[in-house]
Amino acid sequence: MDPAEPAAVSLVTVENLQGYVLDQYLGLVQALGGSAAEATKALEVRALVRARRAYAEAARRRTATAGSYVVLGLRVAAGINASGQPVWVAYGTLARGHRGTH
Repeated sequence: MDPAEPAAVSLVTVENLQGYVLDQYLGLVQALGGSAAEATKALEVRALVRARRAYAEAARRRTATAGSYVVLGLRVAAGINASGQPVWVAYGTLARGHRGTH
């Protein structure tokens, strides 16, 4: 594993994280689960896979840079599927950035 390859993704509920300088939006990520915790964990896993894929693609183009991957604007919602079972969805915007300097 490349030392700069993402090993974790942070989940935050705000859209603008103070001190975080955004380099690139990678898109919406979402995941379903039987509970809010399951949906959130599934979102974390899915976001990490997507972050690693984005990093690998950038490395192939030789534009890869180290950065922090964050799911901004994390939201969790509940609903009921067609069979009457509860379903939870977690979603947010995956972004890459870095800590800003003052």
